[in-house]
Amino acid sequence: MKILQGTIHQGNHILFPKYHGVQCCATSVVACAHAMVHDPDLWTPKDIDACVHVGTDLHSQSKPSKHTYIFPHEVHKTIVLPNQNVLSLIADDKAKFVGPIHDIQYFGDDFSCALTSFFESSRFGILTCEQYSFGMILSESDYSIIGYLILMPKMKL
Repeated sequence: MKILQGTIHQGNHILFPKYHGVQCCATSVVACAHAMVHDPDLWTPKDIDACVHVGTDLHSQSKPSKHTYIFPHEVHKTIVLPNQNVLSLIADDKAKFVGPIHDIQYFGDDFSCALTSFFESSRFGILTCEQYSFGMILSESDYSIIGYLILMPKMKL
């Protein structure tokens, strides 16, 4: 397992005074898009930091006047990646599921089974649990989960 950490985090209210702590979905979308053009195995902390900055900008375009969480389908449709590539985003509403994983027909109760089923049809996705979003990326032989968590005092991983 490889853990890569940036030098900043999304909860920094000094760097991100308007959207601190709520932009993890947009940041995860940016990370998935960035992974399409730059292999996550080659990322450095600068890539992580850039995804946080670009994700915060993307969040501000999607919900410009609100300090609130968003869903992937609410994210602004055009994204300029850290390497200046421009992508248009299309949310697959058919692939969207909101609710407990064990309620999905044929998924069973096991989270691992749900991830396996997801990666059979998709290379990229956003997993949202409670108020936290994570980018999920499948490469040729492995997968990455990219998260921008702010750990609260009593929260454990």
